[in-house]
Amino acid sequence: MSTLYMYRFVKALYMTSDSIGSGFLAEVLADPDNDVPRLIYADWLEEQGSARGEFIRIQCELHTIDSRHPQWLDLKYRSEELLSAHGNEWAEELQQDVRKCDYQRGFIDTITVLARTLLKDGESLLTSFPVRWIRLNYVKGTATKWASCTALQLVRFLDLSHLKIGEEDLLGLLKSSHLTHLRGLKIGGPDQVPSDRVAQAVCESHIAEWLEHLEIEGYDGCTERILGYARVVGGFPRLKHLRLTPGYGDRYEDLSGATSSPLESLVIHGSLNVRNCEALSTIPLHQLRKLTLNSFPLSGLKKLAEAGALESVEELTLGDPESTARSAKELFLKPDHVFSSSTHLLNHSHLQQSFYRDQEFHRGCL
Repeated sequence: MSTLYMYRFVKALYMTSDSIGSGFLAEVLADPDNDVPRLIYADWLEEQGSARGEFIRIQCELHTIDSRHPQWLDLKYRSEELLSAHGNEWAEELQQDVRKCDYQRGFIDTITVLARTLLKDGESLLTSFPVRWIRLNYVKGTATKWASCTALQLVRFLDLSHLKIGEEDLLGLLKSSHLTHLRGLKIGGPDQVPSDRVAQAVCESHIAEWLEHLEIEGYDGCTERILGYARVVGGFPRLKHLRLTPGYGDRYEDLSGATSSPLESLVIHGSLNVRNCEALSTIPLHQLRKLTLNSFPLSGLKKLAEAGALESVEELTLGDPESTARSAKELFLKPDHVFSSSTHLLNHSHLQQSFYRDQEFHRGCL
């Protein structure tokens, strides 16, 4: 008997039939990053004839395979088919005023809620579902209310990007003493240009200490402002995932010290110049697993390679402008012409295989 089924058998011995499902769900909530409790619950649901079981199992599988996997499209289609047929029914589980919800790994993962909902019913909501990302609406006038919002202790990932919010309301939220376990933050956008005070608040110890995932939609120097303050206070010591979307007037020319933690993924949407690449090369990139660049100069990518950014990359995504494609092909096909040193850009078999696999995948979609 497998460990999974032994676990289910032993647990069932000590639970009534009415409480078995609730017990399995409690295990999911207690360990939201682990797929095993989700699959156990899915198996039990399928035995009850619930389509939700199949949905959980399929979404967990989608989470573990690459989009180029031969079964990915079929699984994705089936997942969307189940959600279309039963999504409204499943969403009724939400008793609070939730404006929008998205599913990942079979459960509600991202929600959009009114600020007043989080202030009033946040603890109930966040202890009933394995929610990761929270996006707020209608935050105006809440500046003084966040100080007493204990539900913020349960918030792990907060999406504030593109949110129309006044500076005082944003500062009240970020400075709340209850926002102590934030692991992910999205901030910025054309309607929200964080001031020096906001950038400073993002980098205060109760946020910076735990932050692993940071996305900045930069306008008017927003990116350099936030990461510059981070450098002053010692950086984000746990940062693993960084996504930057430069907008009008945004720049980053000195990112050294923004994080002391080696990044695992770096995603840059927008055009990079050589100086941008030089700035990026000053942060720890030697353990990078995922690298996404939309548009870049060949010499800029060379700078990143010299910083070790390509040594461990397993997923490489390059933008599709012809100039970028030509640069990438040159790097793969003529590494000796790019470097005179012993370190050859993209002269790694695993990276070459990834690049060529991507090319074949895109050709197959045409």
